[in-house]
Amino acid sequence: MPAVNNQGYSYDVAANGFPTQAQCPANTYGPGLRKQRACVPCPPGYITLGAKSKKASACIVPAGYYLKGPGQVAPCPKGEYKKDTGAAASCSKCAAGVTTLKEASTDETACNILLPTFYAFELTAGIVKSTKKCPQKYYCPGGTPAAAFDPTSSTPSDGDAATIIKCSSGLWTENIGASSANQCSE
Repeated sequence: MPAVNNQGYSYDVAANGFPTQAQCPANTYGPGLRKQRACVPCPPGYITLGAKSKKASACIVPAGYYLKGPGQVAPCPKGEYKKDTGAAASCSKCAAGVTTLKEASTDETACNILLPTFYAFELTAGIVKSTKKCPQKYYCPGGTPAAAFDPTSSTPSDGDAATIIKCSSGLWTENIGASSANQCSE
């Protein structure tokens, strides 16, 4: 075996004294230098898409993360997502009134949590596409909707799938955007 290790591998000497090569694991790379004993780790927060990476350019920003600054990888905040790998400088935002359950979301399907004071007006395949402020006589506690609801076309029941709830008989809310039954009054 030559004294130069192949790209994507590190160089070592076996117990029997013969040279060997070890495949670079994920999140490292091996440029194939002369007797390079260890693979080079990617910078913090960067990943590779598998083992045997050959160049530093194989280290990329993972999905759910963005490049905050030179060499600074950060998770997409709650309410945002990024489905592709790469050095994008920003994440995509969920619709107004919608958030994600956690940071580092990797897909728009994570935009499925209503913020308090909003109800789902348009829901497609579990993704809240649009919201509206909770109207008077209703309160909207937020949460995961199972369906969209337009309160101008029918009457929701308590705990409606769209997370919009009508105040008890005779009660109403002073303003739009109520988030709890405590805001319903005479």
